[in-house]
Amino acid sequence: MHMLSTDILYDRYSDEIHQYIKARVTGSAADDILQQVFLKAHQNRHSLHKPELAKSWLYRITQHAIIDWYRSEGRQQEQPYETAWRDRLESEDQKEQQLAHHIASCIIPMIDDLDPQTKTVLDAYLDHTPLQKIADQTHLSLSNVKVLIHRSKKKLSTLYKQCCSTYTAEDGTLLDTRCRNHCGCAQCHIQH
Repeated sequence: MHMLSTDILYDRYSDEIHQYIKARVTGSAADDILQQVFLKAHQNRHSLHKPELAKSWLYRITQHAIIDWYRSEGRQQEQPYETAWRDRLESEDQKEQQLAHHIASCIIPMIDDLDPQTKTVLDAYLDHTPLQKIADQTHLSLSNVKVLIHRSKKKLSTLYKQCCSTYTAEDGTLLDTRCRNHCGCAQCHIQH
């Protein structure tokens, strides 16, 4: 079995993990937490049985390190964050629902800002209306409906990426999302 070295893990993921930590803690603690994360990763690298899961493994270590930081030195005012993260670690279904809600809360206003025809088509598509039925209802050809949906998805993806950051594992599993522009979207209201 091939074991990834701590140096390789650090080179690949330290910048991303550091940004993730900085979005969740105040002051200069992010640097200390980052060092703790990679120290724990080094000490426990034998427990990483599949190198392709390294990123999600590091994020779990990071989440625990952030919780430990909030717990230390009696940071009682920060307790709700610790509780929230503990709950998220314990319930994957709840985590998926929460992430879906956060993403939807950003994308729905973006859909509302689309031109009326595109919004109508996209709303019907998101309601699982068959494409031919959408075409019939909007008096567009099936081909035009498909193109409109494709372009809308690309546009919404671009707008979402301008607003929020997503953190994913190598297998594509969504780990977390955060607003990076403090633009007033729903993500801004859940910052910890």
